[in-house]
Amino acid sequence: MSSKNRFIIFSFSVFLLILVFSSYVKAWDNEDHEIFTLVDDLEAFEGDDVNFYSWLGLEPTATEEDINKAYRKLSLAVHPDKNPDAKSKERFALLGAIKKILRNPDMRKRYNFFLKNGVPKWRGTGYYYSRYRPGLGTVLIGLLVVGSFLHYIIMWVNYFQDKSRIRYYIKESREIAWGKRMKKQQTKKRVFVNDLPFMVEGDHVSFLADDGGEYVLNEETVVRPKITDI
Repeated sequence: MSSKNRFIIFSFSVFLLILVFSSYVKAWDNEDHEIFTLVDDLEAFEGDDVNFYSWLGLEPTATEEDINKAYRKLSLAVHPDKNPDAKSKERFALLGAIKKILRNPDMRKRYNFFLKNGVPKWRGTGYYYSRYRPGLGTVLIGLLVVGSFLHYIIMWVNYFQDKSRIRYYIKESREIAWGKRMKKQQTKKRVFVNDLPFMVEGDHVSFLADDGGEYVLNEETVVRPKITDI
């Protein structure tokens, strides 16, 4: 394989590696983390099936006025003065933070996105979606398969290029040796095509190597790629 082809395969593999690993790392910003934390806290208090809207008794289409009314109503129920348990202050603070999220158009839009598409879960080192993520071994095997497939395609490209190159040199050598009318001659004639030496004798066109050898040009001698050549 030529150095150019090796570079193409290497570059493509690096691109795929970057593309795949970029799916592992999501640059959540501070606002996202704030939402994730509130979701975790709410589920810890009220259960996994409770979201910001349902806790307030609202629909996702609720107006700001609806949010304010629902907040006032629920705040009376969860206020620490009426609930002396140890976690009442935390729940009351959580309610205020959720109201703040829902009253902020940008934050509410973010929350609605995660409510629709799923909220990432804390995995010890960061927030990740719980859907399947391929491991490093799977990624490397995938890159190997893709790289091998690309190599196989390049082999076929080279195969057709080699056949085309041989046809070109045969045609050009004969045209120089026989003239524009391409009238076949049986005598040997040395010609140059692109500064490369060839010998034309009858139907045969040979390349004259520096070592003195003559190598008959025949496109049928170009080896067809096989999957086992990868």
